[in-house]
Amino acid sequence: MKKIFSFVVIAIVAAILGVLTLYVLFATGTISFRDGAASASHASLSNTKAAQERYHCPMHPEIIRDAPGMCPICGMDLVPMKISEAEPNENSTGPEAVHIEASMIQNLGVTTLTVTESEITKMLRLNGTIVIHPEKIAVINARTMGWIESIPHGTEGSRVYAGQTLASFYSPDLVAAEEDFIQALEINEESIVTSARKRLEVLGIPQSLVDSIQKSRKVWRTLPIQAPISGVVLKRFVVQGQNIMPGSDLYRIADLSHVWAVGIAYPDEARGLREGMEVTVSVQGLETTPRKGKIVFVSPTVDAVTKTTEIRVDIQNTRDLAYKPGMNADIRIHKVLGHGIAIPSQAVIHTGERTLTIMALGNGAFAPPGIDLGRISGRFGTSASGVECGRCCRHLRTIFN
Repeated sequence: MKKIFSFVVIAIVAAILGVLTLYVLFATGTISFRDGAASASHASLSNTKAAQERYHCPMHPEIIRDAPGMCPICGMDLVPMKISEAEPNENSTGPEAVHIEASMIQNLGVTTLTVTESEITKMLRLNGTIVIHPEKIAVINARTMGWIESIPHGTEGSRVYAGQTLASFYSPDLVAAEEDFIQALEINEESIVTSARKRLEVLGIPQSLVDSIQKSRKVWRTLPIQAPISGVVLKRFVVQGQNIMPGSDLYRIADLSHVWAVGIAYPDEARGLREGMEVTVSVQGLETTPRKGKIVFVSPTVDAVTKTTEIRVDIQNTRDLAYKPGMNADIRIHKVLGHGIAIPSQAVIHTGERTLTIMALGNGAFAPPGIDLGRISGRFGTSASGVECGRCCRHLRTIFN
C-alpha cells in the first residue's frame, strides 16, 4: 500500500512540473501554436533576416561575422552579405565538400589565387661547356719553303691584334718573286706587273706589304708573319731558326670575343627549342653578370650513347675574356609551353591514382575536383579539364592528404 502511495505522489509531482514548464515556454514566446506552413515561413524569414545582417570580407569571403567589423587577415572593413551569398549553394554541399571555420583557415595560412588562362613558361636549365667558336679560328701556314729568322711576339696564350708581326720569315722563293715584281715595275707593262703582283699574293705576302714594295722598289730579305685576326694564340708550332716546308702550320689563333656554350638536352627538353631563341649563360664562380645569347644550332640527331641532343648558344664574351673555353656553363632557357589554365604547382596534389587541386566554393567550403594536368612549369601547371577560369584555387593540401 505504501508503494502504491509513493508512485501516485511521484506522478502528481511530475505533472505539476510539466505544467509549469509549458507555462514558462508560452510566456516567453519560445513556442507557439502555428500550423506547419506558418512555422516554415517564420523560420525562412528569420534565416533571411539573419543572412541580411551578416558581414564578410570582400578579399577573403570565408571571413563571415554577425556584426560589422574588420577582417582579421587584411584589415578591410566587413561589408553586408547578399542573401545569395549567405545561403549555402549546391556546390558547397557536394559529397566531397569540406567546411572549415574562418579561424582555422587563417591558422592554416591558406593562400588564394584566381585561376586564369595565360602563357605558361618553363625555366629549362642545361649543363654545358664553353668552347671556341669554330668560325673564329685562324691558322697561319707556310706557302713556300724558308726559315724562321726571329719571333718577337706570339707566345702561346698571349693576346695579339690583327696585323701584328708574330715572326720574320726568310725564303729564297719570296726574294726571287720580289725581284721579279720590281723588274716588272721597271718594264711598266701592265700585264707583266699584274702577273708578278699576283704571284706575291699567292705566296702569302699581305697586300699592304706588296704596296710598300711597289712604292719603295726595294727587296725585303725577311718578310713579317702577321696575325690575320685579333685574338689569343692557341698554338705556336715553330721556334727561331726552324726550317719550314710548304703547308706547315705556324700559328693557330682564336678570336674569343664570341664563344659558344654547348649544352646537352634530353628529347623532352629539346622539344620546342629552335634557333634564335634567347638564353642566359652563366659560369659558377665568376663575379660577372650572366651573358645573354641566342641558340644558333639544335642538333637534328640524338647521341647513340647518351641519348641527348646538342644545343649551341652564341654569346659575346666579356672585355677581359672571362668566359674561357673549357669552363662549365649553366644554360637557362625560358621555354614557352603554350597557353592554358594556369594552376600553381604548390596547389596540385598527386595521389597516385588521380591529380587534385583545392577549389574554394565560398562560405568556408572547399572541394578537391579532379583535374587533367598538362605540362608542368617551374611555378604553374596547365589544366586541360576540371577547373574553370575565374575560380579560386587554394593551397590546402594538408586537409585532404
